[in-house]
Amino acid sequence: MIKSIRLTKENIPDLIKLSQQDDFPFKLNEKMLKEYCKGEDPIKMCVQTYGVYDDDKLIAVMTASYLNVFFHKDSPHGKTVQISGAYVIPERRSEGFGTMLLEAIKTDAKEYFNADYLCCDTYAPDFFFKNSFIISSEDRMWIMI
Repeated sequence: MIKSIRLTKENIPDLIKLSQQDDFPFKLNEKMLKEYCKGEDPIKMCVQTYGVYDDDKLIAVMTASYLNVFFHKDSPHGKTVQISGAYVIPERRSEGFGTMLLEAIKTDAKEYFNADYLCCDTYAPDFFFKNSFIISSEDRMWIMI
Protein backbone atom coordinates (compact mmCIF):
# COMPACT_ATOMS: atom_id res chain seq x y z
CA MET A 1 0.00 0.00 0.00
CA ILE A 2 1.33 3.46 -0.98
CA LYS A 3 1.06 6.21 1.61
CA SER A 4 2.46 9.72 1.95
CA ILE A 5 3.19 11.03 5.48
CA ARG A 6 5.05 13.68 7.43
CA LEU A 7 8.04 11.80 8.77
CA THR A 8 8.48 11.52 12.54
CA LYS A 9 11.31 10.39 14.78
CA GLU A 10 10.12 6.80 14.27
CA ASN A 11 10.97 7.15 10.55
CA ILE A 12 14.56 8.30 11.12
CA PRO A 13 16.15 4.82 10.69
CA ASP A 14 14.33 4.42 7.36
CA LEU A 15 15.51 7.83 6.17
CA ILE A 16 19.12 7.14 7.20
CA LYS A 17 18.96 3.85 5.30
CA LEU A 18 17.52 5.62 2.23
CA SER A 19 20.31 8.23 2.39
CA GLN A 20 22.87 5.47 1.93
CA GLN A 21 21.78 4.95 -1.69
CA ASP A 22 24.68 5.67 -4.06
CA ASP A 23 22.89 8.54 -5.79
CA PHE A 24 21.35 10.14 -2.68
CA PRO A 25 22.48 13.80 -2.75
CA PHE A 26 24.05 13.86 0.75
CA LYS A 27 24.46 11.68 3.82
CA LEU A 28 22.23 12.32 6.79
CA ASN A 29 22.79 11.84 10.48
CA GLU A 30 20.40 11.27 13.37
CA LYS A 31 20.98 14.70 14.93
CA MET A 32 20.03 16.48 11.70
CA LEU A 33 16.99 14.27 11.20
CA LYS A 34 15.55 14.98 14.64
CA GLU A 35 14.89 18.48 13.29
CA TYR A 36 13.79 17.34 9.82
CA CYS A 37 11.39 14.64 11.04
CA LYS A 38 9.27 16.18 13.73
CA GLY A 39 5.98 15.24 12.08
CA GLU A 40 4.20 17.81 14.26
CA ASP A 41 1.47 20.24 13.43
CA PRO A 42 3.21 22.24 10.68
CA ILE A 43 2.71 25.55 12.47
CA LYS A 44 5.28 24.34 15.05
CA MET A 45 7.73 23.13 12.42
CA CYS A 46 10.84 24.77 11.08
CA VAL A 47 11.73 22.09 8.59
CA GLN A 48 9.72 19.02 7.74
CA THR A 49 10.49 15.97 5.63
CA TYR A 50 7.65 14.16 3.91
CA GLY A 51 7.95 10.57 2.74
CA VAL A 52 6.24 7.99 0.59
CA TYR A 53 6.13 4.42 1.80
CA ASP A 54 5.31 1.37 -0.27
CA ASP A 55 4.21 -1.00 2.46
CA ASP A 56 7.09 -0.75 4.96
CA LYS A 57 9.75 0.62 2.59
CA LEU A 58 10.52 4.34 2.34
CA ILE A 59 10.89 5.06 -1.38
CA ALA A 60 10.70 8.85 -1.71
CA VAL A 61 11.32 11.97 0.38
CA MET A 62 10.99 15.73 0.02
CA THR A 63 11.87 18.40 2.57
CA ALA A 64 10.26 21.81 3.02
CA SER A 65 11.83 24.64 4.93
CA TYR A 66 9.12 26.48 6.82
CA LEU A 67 11.80 28.23 8.85
CA ASN A 68 12.59 30.20 5.70
CA VAL A 69 9.08 31.39 4.86
CA PHE A 70 10.39 34.53 3.27
CA PHE A 71 8.83 37.44 1.44
CA HIS A 72 8.86 37.69 -2.34
CA LYS A 73 7.85 40.93 -4.09
CA ASP A 74 5.69 39.16 -6.72
CA SER A 75 3.71 37.20 -4.16
CA PRO A 76 0.23 38.43 -3.11
CA HIS A 77 1.02 37.86 0.58
CA GLY A 78 4.75 37.91 0.03
CA LYS A 79 5.35 34.45 1.51
CA THR A 80 7.43 31.71 -0.05
CA VAL A 81 8.34 28.25 1.30
CA GLN A 82 11.52 26.55 0.10
CA ILE A 83 11.85 22.94 -0.97
CA SER A 84 15.30 22.01 0.23
CA GLY A 85 15.64 18.42 -0.92
CA ALA A 86 13.93 15.62 -2.85
CA TYR A 87 14.76 12.02 -3.69
CA VAL A 88 13.00 8.97 -5.16
CA ILE A 89 14.76 5.62 -5.39
CA PRO A 90 15.87 5.07 -9.00
CA GLU A 91 13.73 2.01 -9.71
CA ARG A 92 10.55 3.88 -8.66
CA ARG A 93 11.06 7.19 -10.46
CA SER A 94 8.39 8.47 -12.87
CA GLU A 95 5.60 6.86 -10.83
CA GLY A 96 4.26 10.15 -9.42
CA PHE A 97 5.75 9.98 -5.92
CA GLY A 98 7.59 13.31 -6.20
CA THR A 99 4.37 14.97 -7.30
CA MET A 100 2.52 13.33 -4.38
CA LEU A 101 5.06 14.82 -1.95
CA LEU A 102 4.94 18.20 -3.64
CA GLU A 103 1.15 18.26 -3.21
CA ALA A 104 1.48 17.52 0.53
CA ILE A 105 3.95 20.38 0.91
CA LYS A 106 1.72 22.75 -1.09
CA THR A 107 -1.22 21.91 1.15
CA ASP A 108 0.69 22.51 4.39
CA ALA A 109 2.40 25.66 3.03
CA LYS A 110 -0.92 27.20 2.06
CA GLU A 111 -2.97 26.04 5.05
CA TYR A 112 -0.53 26.71 7.87
CA PHE A 113 1.64 29.54 6.52
CA ASN A 114 -0.60 31.29 4.00
CA ALA A 115 2.28 30.96 1.53
CA ASP A 116 1.78 31.95 -2.09
CA TYR A 117 4.83 30.33 -3.65
CA LEU A 118 7.10 27.33 -3.34
CA CYS A 119 10.65 27.69 -4.54
CA CYS A 120 13.69 25.48 -4.98
CA ASP A 121 17.13 25.51 -6.52
CA THR A 122 17.31 24.26 -10.09
CA TYR A 123 18.75 20.85 -9.14
CA ALA A 124 16.02 18.75 -10.84
CA PRO A 125 14.60 21.02 -13.52
CA ASP A 126 12.74 18.36 -15.51
CA PHE A 127 10.69 17.30 -12.49
CA PHE A 128 9.90 20.86 -11.44
CA PHE A 129 9.09 22.00 -15.01
CA LYS A 130 6.68 19.07 -15.27
CA ASN A 131 5.02 20.38 -12.09
CA SER A 132 4.60 23.93 -13.50
CA PHE A 133 7.60 25.60 -11.86
CA ILE A 134 9.30 28.40 -13.75
CA ILE A 135 12.85 29.73 -13.54
CA SER A 136 13.20 33.18 -12.02
CA SER A 137 15.94 35.69 -12.60
CA GLU A 138 17.69 34.45 -9.44
CA ASP A 139 18.26 31.02 -11.07
CA ARG A 140 15.69 29.47 -8.77
CA MET A 141 12.45 27.73 -9.66
CA TRP A 142 9.06 28.97 -8.47
CA ILE A 143 5.44 27.94 -8.50
CA MET A 144 2.38 29.80 -7.27
CA ILE A 145 0.24 27.68 -4.96
